[in-house]
Amino acid sequence: MLVNIMNLKQFGTDIKNRKFAPVYLFTGNDEFLIESYLEDLKNRELNPATIDFNFNLYDQKELEPNEVINTLNVFPIMGERRLVVVKSEFLNNLDDQTLKSLEEYLKNPLETTIFILIDEKPDKRRKAYKTLVKYGEVIDFSGLDRAGLTSFINRYLKSNNIQARRQEIDYLIERTHYLDSEEMNTMRLKNYLDSLINFIVQGDLTTEIIDEVIPETVEDNIFKIIDLIVRGKLQGIYPILENFWLQGESPIRIFGLLIYQLRNILKLKIAMVKEKNHGKLAKKTGISQFVIRKTIPVANSYSLERLYELYEEAAKLDLDIKVGNVDPQAGLEYYLLKLYKRK
Repeated sequence: MLVNIMNLKQFGTDIKNRKFAPVYLFTGNDEFLIESYLEDLKNRELNPATIDFNFNLYDQKELEPNEVINTLNVFPIMGERRLVVVKSEFLNNLDDQTLKSLEEYLKNPLETTIFILIDEKPDKRRKAYKTLVKYGEVIDFSGLDRAGLTSFINRYLKSNNIQARRQEIDYLIERTHYLDSEEMNTMRLKNYLDSLINFIVQGDLTTEIIDEVIPETVEDNIFKIIDLIVRGKLQGIYPILENFWLQGESPIRIFGLLIYQLRNILKLKIAMVKEKNHGKLAKKTGISQFVIRKTIPVANSYSLERLYELYEEAAKLDLDIKVGNVDPQAGLEYYLLKLYKRK
């Protein structure tokens, strides 16, 4: 069953235009984003004086589904809208009769009711899921894409009297690794922004301030290792590696991140055969222009054939490490010496 996923920008537009589907299914694990949109809905659609009558939140695990369906059919009290939010295992607790009742409601919903189900990873095989998406919209809250992220950062900084050019916002995005790290989420990003705002107080955001406030990540140091190797400064990588081990980083994880960086370098090198424009390279590879600018000198240091060889060797070594044939730390350091030989 093909399901269209509504993007957050469209959902935001629909909220502003007060255009609502019979039901929304929020998926994904970015709780900050979910709560932000829920708060926006509450502020726009519910009167503070009557919110206790017209906002129904169900977040208990043992929930009676019929109670939810009955609430959906209640008109708002002294207000225009009722907002019903379900955070429990609702879809997993529907028997055939209750599912039939839900479908009857969705066929002819109350226009005054906004119905939202929150399920991080719904079981798409269930009939309840298929019924839901037939009548409503699925919205993925796994995180912001680059356009949404840029807009979010710009609006948040401006609301706190901080000005930032696109160049600084791009640098901030890369520094936080929001788009390429599973450990980053919108709440952590907001905390970084708050730290920047407290540091600046009022004025312009600069790359120097970003470097001062936001610490380097493991990913940053992985690229620094590659850059040092390319520039022939092999001795400079050992303090970085030693710091990894002191911080308790796993050599297997470090090697995995190294392979990820190498994959991006290879991807860029292939694209550069036919394209030189940074903007077009970004679209073709899915790598940001900021990363492209700093990666091109590295990519130019290796032939395409050598990059293919290094990538294949990395894949083989990765397997040997995972099956226990090679010590992870020794394997990583051996491979870094391989990178040093660019020809």
